[in-house]
Amino acid sequence: CHFATPRSRRSAGCLPRFARSAPDRRHDHRLLLHPGVGAPCGHSPSRYALGAVSPSARLFINLQTRRVVVGGITDHPRETWMQQVARNMTDAFDGPLGDARYLIHDRDRKFTRSFDHILASAGIEPIKLPVRSPNLNAYAERWVLSLKSEALDHLILLNERQVRRVLNEYLAHYHSERAHQGLGGEIIDQGEMLANGEIVRRKRLGGLLSHYHR
Repeated sequence: CHFATPRSRRSAGCLPRFARSAPDRRHDHRLLLHPGVGAPCGHSPSRYALGAVSPSARLFINLQTRRVVVGGITDHPRETWMQQVARNMTDAFDGPLGDARYLIHDRDRKFTRSFDHILASAGIEPIKLPVRSPNLNAYAERWVLSLKSEALDHLILLNERQVRRVLNEYLAHYHSERAHQGLGGEIIDQGEMLANGEIVRRKRLGGLLSHYHR
């Protein structure tokens, strides 16, 4: 492309990096979730603007109650870390997947045989999705898209601590402030509501998330 005209360089994809169009982040699935009969789980690397942060989070969503749990966050999601996440989530005393019968996940290489073996030993059947079939994991994919479009895409995250804070604030909003169409318009953690009184706005993440209540 060294001797090509500007037009031919453009058609060949040889324009300078700053002149190329940015990728459409709406479909950049850097947060992947995996549902089971009670829980989808997910992977979340974040690389935003100047942040250069790429932590990976594993998220699990209960398909019946819509409750989401963070299984862990790390910069290095190696096999040993994934094994520990599986042990924590299936713990006999307080593991969030204690009542789950299935766990649906994609074909990410991080879901190793040892990860599936720990699930199976706890009585949870891992279900691996076919190749390139995000529609079969629609609840988890939609949750990730909401997290990105409502929070992550508007922020520059510089470290893991900030990623944790954003996730915690979003989860608090998701569980205790947002009405869910799949639950008949109910809130997962419904608090006491007053019939009369002044309407108050509760803001999270600098106003990215808002909830109005009495």
